[in-house]
Amino acid sequence: MNAPPSLAAAAPVAFPAPFRPAMPPEAPLPMPVQSLEAWDPAAGHRPAMRHPRPWLARLFVFGAAFLLTVYGALQMYEVVSVSGGTTALQYVLLALFTLNFSWIALAFTGAILGFLVLLRRPEAPARPPR
Repeated sequence: MNAPPSLAAAAPVAFPAPFRPAMPPEAPLPMPVQSLEAWDPAAGHRPAMRHPRPWLARLFVFGAAFLLTVYGALQMYEVVSVSGGTTALQYVLLALFTLNFSWIALAFTGAILGFLVLLRRPEAPARPPR
């Protein structure tokens, strides 16, 4: 069986006149050496707007996610306990479901809060005509 040709030995591909490569040629930029041990607080990032009550947003996200998780776990327990007694395998299923559902509920409540923040934001000024 013949060995495949080496990639280093391959000649550069010549493109026909109407076709150009999809990527531009490499243009490396200089990277100055930076000290990661020292940090200047004056040069640090400052938020554009200071939020007066971040704890309220966190309380909404984590509280609503917790309530949704409790509700989902109770409903799933009702599903697995229909047959009378609950087995160890059903408890494992319930635990895994609760972990998964809590993760989804946290993402959902965070998305809801982000959507509400977007609705509250003032409209951007109109673009000037071209």
